Amino acid sequence: MSGICGYVGQPPAETLAQMLGANPWRGDATDTWLGEGIALGYRWWRGRPGKSPAIFSGRTGERLACAGTLAPCVDNPAALLHDTLKSRDFSTLDGAFAAAQWDANSKTLTLLRDPFGVRSLYYFQHQSVFYFATEIKQLLAVPGIPADLDLIAIHKYLTFSFVPGEDTPIKGIR
Repeated sequence: MSGICGYVGQPPAETLAQMLGANPWRGDATDTWLGEGIALGYRWWRGRPGKSPAIFSGRTGERLACAGTLAPCVDNPAALLHDTLKSRDFSTLDGAFAAAQWDANSKTLTLLRDPFGVRSLYYFQHQSVFYFATEIKQLLAVPGIPADLDLIAIHKYLTFSFVPGEDTPIKGIR
């Protein structure tokens, strides 16, 4: 188990630590990377096979955090996802994962997850800051984010046993 989170913008300095602290069951270790107006966080279990203990750094200024596993199992899923994003060849990509890549040259954040959505990836924009995380609880740990229920999404969940589309039970979180 592992989890990622982060933001693009200028929230309070302690925000990333609060987001990483919201899901301690995802691991006993964290790794962070802070750039100008960008933060990536990764929580994982030390010593667990298939978990690389770092946010991957590309040669041309990219950083990539990945939660989950790829099939077949690789030593560093973040490095493989980085290479896949560069080549744009997704034909052999398999597994259960969520990832975030920051390209410092183009100032672009790319979020991706496995095609079946086994690993969730949520996002929210609040006061000119774009937040993302693998769990809603991490987004709710951000100071000042409203936690208003989306009753229509809850109705959809109770009707279908899932919420179709990008809605979640919390308004504004997608």
